Amino acid sequence: MKDARLGAALALALLRALWFEPAQAQDNAGYDVWTGERITELEQRVRREPHNAVVHMRLACALAEAGRVREAARVADAALRLEPGRGAFWHNRAWIHELQGNLDQALSMYRRAAELEPRLTVARAGMALLLCRMNHAAEGLPLLEALLAEQPADRKLRQNAAVAALQVDQPSRALAHARRLVGPDLTARDRRLLCHALSELADSLLRVGAAERALSLADSALALDAQWVRAYALQARAHLYRQRLAAAEEAVRMALRLEPERCDALGLLVQVLARRGDAAAADSVSALAEAACLRQVTAGSQGPVLEWLDAERRAVAPDRAGSPTRRPRP
Repeated sequence: MKDARLGAALALALLRALWFEPAQAQDNAGYDVWTGERITELEQRVRREPHNAVVHMRLACALAEAGRVREAARVADAALRLEPGRGAFWHNRAWIHELQGNLDQALSMYRRAAELEPRLTVARAGMALLLCRMNHAAEGLPLLEALLAEQPADRKLRQNAAVAALQVDQPSRALAHARRLVGPDLTARDRRLLCHALSELADSLLRVGAAERALSLADSALALDAQWVRAYALQARAHLYRQRLAAAEEAVRMALRLEPERCDALGLLVQVLARRGDAAAADSVSALAEAACLRQVTAGSQGPVLEWLDAERRAVAPDRAGSPTRRPRP
């Protein structure tokens, strides 16, 4: 869904998380697969030890890391034929499938790895992250949260759980994970960061017509900071979209109590008054809005603001779908 992708992208910016990237390859032979051995040396070892499955898999991982994914797949298959019972080998083959874009095959192999070795955390993590990548976050999120119950300090899992929660339209759940990332006591900077990201996400959702989801995010921002003026303006926009004029007016007047010359809030009040049929009051507020915006903008940026205000004055009737007329924004 378009709004889910927008939300995930904004959450990504907020949390500085990797977008459900494949996990690194693993083996369970007692050493790290990334030893720095050159591919040529590993190839020589494979020729010397043709029945050593671990050496085959180490070569496969090195080839994949070097971008030689087709060769990596062939060598990994050979390792699996030699030792099909190793969960870590199935995990590595799944990882290579993921690099090739074969997501269904990768998911099947992650599942097989987890079946063979239930304690192999990387296999469960790979499966959970891939489910989210494939837009199956409803299945992936519980797996991520189960892993977090075992490894609560794992920031990458926490980041991806927050993104997955946004994918399934659970901003409060996402916010709970985000709070864990920044610590139990949010600093003022943390609050501003989270409120800004939630507001950006709400704004994007409103642009695609997801008013109720946007309203939920604005509520989350206000739960963090009751003085966050933009969240009240977003609430007003969402209520206007649904033709809830009384709720929209309450939200916009809250914004104006905190910031009396806020341009977007004044423009929203113009819409509320005009739709309510109070043309004189709408004209009066419109003049105030224009004057306030002119005081706030710098020379050279007045045109877009005046154009936006003019559109606000005209946007007094819903379109055929029952939503406010779309308008340019400064």
